[in-house]
Amino acid sequence: MRRIDCDVWMLRLDEIDEEQVAGLLAPEEQRHLRRLRNRGDRLRHAGGRSLLRAAVAERAGVEPTSIHVACRCVMCGSTEHGKPYLEERDEYMSIAHSSNLVLVALTEAAPVGVDVEKRDSSTEVDLIAGYIVVPDEPTPVGLTEFYRTWCRKEAVVKACGVGISIPLREVRVTAPNQEAALVSFPKLNAPVALCDIDLSTAHADYAAALAVLADGSLAPRLRDGTSLIRTLTRGGIS
Repeated sequence: MRRIDCDVWMLRLDEIDEEQVAGLLAPEEQRHLRRLRNRGDRLRHAGGRSLLRAAVAERAGVEPTSIHVACRCVMCGSTEHGKPYLEERDEYMSIAHSSNLVLVALTEAAPVGVDVEKRDSSTEVDLIAGYIVVPDEPTPVGLTEFYRTWCRKEAVVKACGVGISIPLREVRVTAPNQEAALVSFPKLNAPVALCDIDLSTAHADYAAALAVLADGSLAPRLRDGTSLIRTLTRGGIS
């Protein structure tokens, strides 16, 4: 089976400075940042977009501000909203954030989706599970299985570019105690490589998953986005 290469960069939001990373953003991203009133929203926007630009720049040896990021809605075709994509580059990307952690996935293989969720001990699994699984699917037991299932399904819909417009109950994945795989998704007529992302070493309280619309096996390379951002904000790419 073909191996699908994919880098997943991780950034802790409490280890970056909003004003510094804003310097890595394009003018329209900086304008959007200034319109956000909530500090958490500003950090997530600045962190996600700066990490994306830094990661692409590191691979290509260019300046982060030279990266062109656009968006397009696969449902209506609008360029005012929808999944972000890289213009003028043969790379696919996905951004996810939860609480204090941001992930950016980059691959040249095919459209990609990444999802991360911080486990919340107050989550009432028995009540919420009904919104993401159907009766004949394996029911998640406990927080770990619930968030693993949730992330797998979110990664698939994000790879497709449909996001929250599709109920997660329409995406069927393998049982949370089995190797990650897509079982069925009626709106998708393409192979999907799916895997869990093991964050236990540095971020044990988070669950994450990765999906690529291609036939093959996934073994994502986890990269330190926090160190990359620090290097760039101290003086750029050497």
